[in-house]
Amino acid sequence: MTIRRRRWPLAGLIAAAVLSLVGCNFPGEQPASPGNPPPDALQNENRQLKAEIEQLRRRLSALEPDTPATSPLSDTDRQIALFETAHSTVPASEVLRRGERLSFSPVVSDDRWKRPGYSGVWHSTFMDGKFSSVARLVELASHRGFVYTGGLSAAQELLYGLGLVTDPNPSANRNPSLPLQDTRSDHVSVLVVYGRVEGIWKLGRQVAVAVEPAPAGYQEVRLDPRELLAPDSGDATLLFHFVTPEGREFDRTVADLSPVLR
Repeated sequence: MTIRRRRWPLAGLIAAAVLSLVGCNFPGEQPASPGNPPPDALQNENRQLKAEIEQLRRRLSALEPDTPATSPLSDTDRQIALFETAHSTVPASEVLRRGERLSFSPVVSDDRWKRPGYSGVWHSTFMDGKFSSVARLVELASHRGFVYTGGLSAAQELLYGLGLVTDPNPSANRNPSLPLQDTRSDHVSVLVVYGRVEGIWKLGRQVAVAVEPAPAGYQEVRLDPRELLAPDSGDATLLFHFVTPEGREFDRTVADLSPVLR
């Protein structure tokens, strides 16, 4: 009886061993790539990158406009131009000389405050960049006198935008040592930075605020809206001049008093 040696099982074992080393794919399967992550991981990574890109786009739009266009006039300059077109005006020195002196009540002041070089609340990650606009920050920094007629949003814009509040804690802007704490629309407040109010005069629709300049500090004073404008006066806008005690004008702004006359 002759016994023949069956070689195919051994050959099959060898082939299987080789294929296990180099990798074997059945029909319809994708070749395995040991160095690449699985498709699900790539999709998750792509979704994460898209979300990060969209977030950066939103942050960038909070900082600057979409195109590098120059705006020759700020919002304040534009409002002043409209006011002077609609009303006849006189120089601030004339308001001081001929105007009626108004009473005012000091609310709060700080002689040591200085505007920060940079505030963390100006960062585009704080409140979705609400106070990050470069154009708005530049405009606020270029003025020393402001008129406030109430409202939480308007108060926050000045407190955060001027650098009076630099703490991102939501409760940081509610402090009796800070200005603009009374957000009711039943009064008019004048806020000056780097100065103290010496006197206020009114002539027609123009108001002159005499301010003694100072190297630091801020002050809020309150005015009676009934002394500024009659309830039935129609147009409720006034032009505020900020001048030195000698009458030299250094700032101006237009204020709409309609919120406090309702």
